[in-house]
Amino acid sequence: MDPNIPVQPVQNEIPTVQPDPLSQPVIQQPVTQQPPISQQPVNNITPSGIKWKLIFLIVILLVIVGGGAYYLGARQNKLGQQKTITTTITQSTLTSTPTPISPTIPISTSGTQPTQAQSSFTCGNTVSFNYDGSRVTYGTVLSQGQCWMDRNLGASEIATSATDSNAYGDLFQWGRLADGHQLRTSGTTTTLSSADVPGNSNFIYGMGSPWDWRSPQNKSLWQGVSGINNPCPLGWAIPTGTQWTTEYSSWSQQNSNGAFASPLKLTVGGDRYDLNAAIVSVGRSASYWSSTINDGIYADFLSFSSDNVLINNFDRAFGFSVRCVQN
Repeated sequence: MDPNIPVQPVQNEIPTVQPDPLSQPVIQQPVTQQPPISQQPVNNITPSGIKWKLIFLIVILLVIVGGGAYYLGARQNKLGQQKTITTTITQSTLTSTPTPISPTIPISTSGTQPTQAQSSFTCGNTVSFNYDGSRVTYGTVLSQGQCWMDRNLGASEIATSATDSNAYGDLFQWGRLADGHQLRTSGTTTTLSSADVPGNSNFIYGMGSPWDWRSPQNKSLWQGVSGINNPCPLGWAIPTGTQWTTEYSSWSQQNSNGAFASPLKLTVGGDRYDLNAAIVSVGRSASYWSSTINDGIYADFLSFSSDNVLINNFDRAFGFSVRCVQN
């Protein structure tokens, strides 16, 4: 060995021995206990988060409550307006002036009752209807609680005197329509009718007992407003014997003077015989039919002259005056 070469000290290398993991003591790490699920915080809500969510909910509630109050206020205001409008309309309706109704009542052809008529009528108004093919307008008058026409059927005017020929009117056989037979200038025949409507305009005369133009007789032809051949317009009829009795009992005189002085202004237009169709007693007396049947074959009538007034009954084929009364 060369003495000049320095000698390096020799270090003993000790191998590192890895410890046996199985021989090392086991160090147990502390285990963090998790709370039960029911105790775990939801969504990790912190107190700060809860505070802001409460504020948000309060704001929402305020908006809802405020909006509801506004809506209810608006509804109440609108309802108040509707009530005001309704009250105004109601008061306006109650205080408005009604539309006047024409005092003229349209009625259809005599003997053919119309289906409709004005329901509003005051005695004193006029009545328009078709009579014997012509349109006529009659006035009305009140007497003894009854409303009467102011003239006889067929008269052209209200009587100016008991002998006013323009106010005499026509002469009807009891139970017949205004078919032309009632005219003072009508034709005549001795042929009786077997029907309620003879089908001609002739005055039927010359028959024997029971002295009626119809064979067999029919007592329902002039019974009230629904009489089969009622010659008066709708709502009007031939007066009963009782109505005539009530009327003449109120006259100032029990004769033709009292008849004309009454509200009805009755005239002495005469009669027409059933034996020969002659017109008699014109200007001296008059007879007015009633709808009342007497003894089964006769009919009651009002008769008056310058001497007296009475209710009597006679042959239905006679021609007498007709005055309509409202029923």
